[in-house]
Formats: sequence, structure tokens, C-alpha cells
Amino acid sequence: MEFVNIKMVKLAPKGKIEGDIVECPLHFWHYNIKTGELMDYLKGIKLKKYDVDVRDDGIYVDA
Repeated sequence: MEFVNIKMVKLAPKGKIEGDIVECPLHFWHYNIKTGELMDYLKGIKLKKYDVDVRDDGIYVDA
């Protein structure tokens, strides 16, 4: 199991979600949350997708 340290980064502090599109609050880039595809600027760029499990004791990401 790998662990991700997120102390330095807030998860979506002021990001926006509209339909399937999420906006990065730091760079204002737009990503499709189903495909990971970057919707503007550089074509062909995708975010890695990970399975996530939200539990009472935390958020688990299958990396």
C-alpha cells in the first residue's frame, strides 16, 4: 500500500464542478472527471484515474 502526503495541498479548496467537468483552483484548467482528459490548452493530456473508497476512518486510494 502506498500513502500520499497531502499536508501541503488542499484537495479542491475552491475548485468548481459543473456536470462532468472539474476546474483546478490553482491553474483554472478544466478536466473531465470521468475520462481524466484535459479539456483546454494541451490536447491529449489526461490525469491518472484511481479507484477511491471513502470510509468512516479515511479516504483510501488504490494506487
